[in-house]
Amino acid sequence: VRSRGLGDVYKRQVYVYDTASGDLLRTYATPESDATFLNDLTFARDAVYVTDSQRPVLFRIGAGEELGELDAFVSFEGTPFAYVEGFNANGIVVAPGGWSLVIVSSATGELYRVGLGDGAVSRVASSTEPMTAGDGLVLDGSTLYVVRNQFGQVDRLTLSSSGRAVAPAGEPIRSDAFHFPTTAAVHDGSLFVVNSQFDRQGGTPDLPFEVVRVDIP
Repeated sequence: VRSRGLGDVYKRQVYVYDTASGDLLRTYATPESDATFLNDLTFARDAVYVTDSQRPVLFRIGAGEELGELDAFVSFEGTPFAYVEGFNANGIVVAPGGWSLVIVSSATGELYRVGLGDGAVSRVASSTEPMTAGDGLVLDGSTLYVVRNQFGQVDRLTLSSSGRAVAPAGEPIRSDAFHFPTTAAVHDGSLFVVNSQFDRQGGTPDLPFEVVRVDIP
């Protein structure tokens, strides 16, 4: 049984802040588990969906005019999304059609689709290499950017409107400025990438920590 210290508590909580005042509005805690690591989230229609990299559950929090409750939207047990050793569900985005989610498994590099209506889970058909070490996902139009932390690059894919298939969309984006990148955002023709320096854990980081901008080819 893992220690139930503060580190483990933080790994299973979601915090909601007022973006105008910065006030903490509410803290959600997922159920206790021997292995859990809340990793990424996205907003879709009337809820926020949260991935857990070590527990095979996709969580949902109602997000209407009033803050809703947290529940387990989908269990991946018995679905095509089989959890393996290491980090599993990580980055998450809403597919272009708005009725499904796409999630990357860091350990296997596979992409999975989750239907918002029925919670059905399926593997996304792909004609590319597995997105191993896939971390943050960014969707801009139909272009899906996959930040691959250990590889120090951002791969570009074309995602179908249904979220059921991806295809290559150009060469990966690489930069000497990347330092174990984990997530990104697209703005005004540029990609803003977060350098985590996770490879320096337990060692000495290069200060300051950075968000770097690279042009999108």
